Amino acid sequence: MPKRNPGDSTTYTIYKKASITIEVESEIVQRYRKFEQQPKNRVIVKSILRSPHPLIQQSYSRLKLARPDQYDKLSVGRHCLDIAIGKPSIHRGLLVMDALPG
Repeated sequence: MPKRNPGDSTTYTIYKKASITIEVESEIVQRYRKFEQQPKNRVIVKSILRSPHPLIQQSYSRLKLARPDQYDKLSVGRHCLDIAIGKPSIHRGLLVMDALPG
């Protein structure tokens, strides 16, 4: 509120907003949510990378040796996953990639 000057008779009223706006998910978001909730469409991400796909293993080996770019992301060249990832996220990122159906 503005500062009140001596002799100023202007009044200000503050009203509490009575209604709450609730955003409804769009129809497409609802369809995707329903699709993802079906057991056959779930992606299970393991906590340990055991017997990964050869492409995952090769990417991991190269990511360990990679140097970060200007944004602190690591990436590898050809014959590996097309991934740019921060060093702390390598393990989790490869777990997610290994969980995706091929």
